[in-house]
Amino acid sequence: MRKPLCLPLFLLLAAVVRIALWAGEPLCDLAVIDQRAGEIAAALERCDTPLIPPITERGSWEALLVSEEGKQLIKDAEKYLDAPIIPCPEDVYKEVFVNGNRSGAERLLDARNRRLYTLAFAELMEANGRFLPALEETIRDLCAYPSWTYPAHDPEGGKIYDGACVTADLIATELGGDLAVLRQALLPVLCEETSELLASEIRRRVLEPYETAVRQGIYGGMWWVNNLGNWNAVCHCGTVIAALALAEDTDKKAWFLACAEYFTTNYFLRGFTPDGYCSEGVNYWNYGFGRFTCLAEIAYRQTGGEVNLYRADRVRETALFGARSMLKPGFPPTIGDCTLTARPDRRILGLLSIRLGLGLAQDETPFRARPVDFGIDFGIEAPLIVYYFQSGDLHSVVDSVAEDANDPLRGDFADAGVLICRAPEDASGESDPCQLCAFFKGGNNNEFHNHNDLGVYGILFGENYLVVDPGGEIYSGRTFSEHRYDGELLNSYGHSVPRVNDTLQITGPNARAEVLDKSLTPQADTLTLDLVSAYPGQGLQTLNRTYLFTRANIGSPNEVTVADRFAFQPEKTGVFESPLVTFARWTTEAVSEDKSVYTGTLRKGDDTVEVTVRGTAGGRPLPLEMSRTTVARDDPSAPNKPQRIAFTAQAAGGEIEFVFRPVPAENTEK
Repeated sequence: MRKPLCLPLFLLLAAVVRIALWAGEPLCDLAVIDQRAGEIAAALERCDTPLIPPITERGSWEALLVSEEGKQLIKDAEKYLDAPIIPCPEDVYKEVFVNGNRSGAERLLDARNRRLYTLAFAELMEANGRFLPALEETIRDLCAYPSWTYPAHDPEGGKIYDGACVTADLIATELGGDLAVLRQALLPVLCEETSELLASEIRRRVLEPYETAVRQGIYGGMWWVNNLGNWNAVCHCGTVIAALALAEDTDKKAWFLACAEYFTTNYFLRGFTPDGYCSEGVNYWNYGFGRFTCLAEIAYRQTGGEVNLYRADRVRETALFGARSMLKPGFPPTIGDCTLTARPDRRILGLLSIRLGLGLAQDETPFRARPVDFGIDFGIEAPLIVYYFQSGDLHSVVDSVAEDANDPLRGDFADAGVLICRAPEDASGESDPCQLCAFFKGGNNNEFHNHNDLGVYGILFGENYLVVDPGGEIYSGRTFSEHRYDGELLNSYGHSVPRVNDTLQITGPNARAEVLDKSLTPQADTLTLDLVSAYPGQGLQTLNRTYLFTRANIGSPNEVTVADRFAFQPEKTGVFESPLVTFARWTTEAVSEDKSVYTGTLRKGDDTVEVTVRGTAGGRPLPLEMSRTTVARDDPSAPNKPQRIAFTAQAAGGEIEFVFRPVPAENTEK
């Protein structure tokens, strides 16, 4: 799996932080951290246990060896015994600085790391020395390579690779944590030279840059230490694991853990809204908040509960995002850089539900079963440390909360301006298959992994999004640069939001949806947003978008209405366009003679939605011109290219309304 990347979109804040770092100003109150480290050290002394069992404790490893997953891993490891290590040459590593291509180097670097993990796991399970020579050769190759970071994270064209600096990114910190734990478990069988080389490189590449950044306030690419995005949690998780497994004394371990507690609770968790919304999307919730959960679980167990990150502000609310954001089970809103196939990790939800007392039985049950799984990024933090080797007596570690964990009809993230509307549940507890589900988004255009998507919406029927936010692109050198919004999947052209006078939405905090009206009832949810701020200089007097989501009786179809009401300043006429973006097949069924009403269908697989588009102005028909284009047609970073069906009016004001109705399967031609 490619590791996600978080763009620091709060540019002004980032600039201030970086200036302070260059100036050598402290990132934190060191006295507070040092005092806390003293408290943590005593707890670590009482609970001194390895993060995973050493190779000499055969029970756990032999249980993995006889599992189906373990048998497959042995087969995979055997392929490496005669296969050479595939190098990542300098020109491939630095290709991102030449043409923006990230994938070539990342693929080679990931393959090398996968080789190392596979051989290490295989040796731990078999414990007969068969995989040791190949493993030690891979470790030496890794330690000799100039950089453990992804090239796209290597500052100023490759300063780490060239030896001008050493900083740690997502990959280096995760790798450092993985390698430190594997070294700890394999210590009885690794040759002393290889073991010391590995320990030295983990210190040099991960632990020392972190300690320098925090203690001395010297900037060296460690901007993530007090960042609000997913890097904070991911990098702190890997760094703490490396320290716990490698540091020579308890005080040092405690200091790193105290730092992680300080920076994740004071910064990372503030990257979520008070109601727990994750603007980075479900896949980044899995990644960033999942690593925070891993850190929380390790810290709790290693300190006997002295460090209890589960009790921190916003943890419960953010944990519930994985459930509250679903339109129906398995279907999250594909907002921002969220991938179209993203799903909340049920193992993360299961652990969180137990530790926080959320009552998500459907996730707790499979978690407690603890199947063997090597599938989380093929790293070791989550699958081996959290889930399988330290089961213990899992229970809630926070004060009980009486409120319901989830509303079956909706997920209302008022702080973020996002509303999830669900169909009612039938007698079996399943979402009514005859009705639509939808999400509506206000918010602003200055979010993490931001897209210019003020007012975007999505409509789900059956197993398919018929109107969709198409998600992110393949990351390239352009994605996180000043040219980010050249990409049509990232700017507003690729979203179902208005275009005014052929002008797209602006980027930044000034583009902010204001809630004008909101009503939530069992029968219908209504939300009206003011979107004018996203289109400055276009002569708009008003632009209100209203969403109406109705719920019908079980077994009957419902409706979703999206209406744009616009008015230009007095005595001015403009061009107003309202599109829908879809991966479904659009068919125009009928057009009124005056072109004010269009009827069509959106069909994907077995799921079909009827769409009526109507233009009105002052109670009279408003002619509309329909156009069809492909989003990001010529952009290789956009592998998924949706269609954009747009309806345009030239007028001083008016309304363009879309009404969506599900078409029962028996009325759909096969």
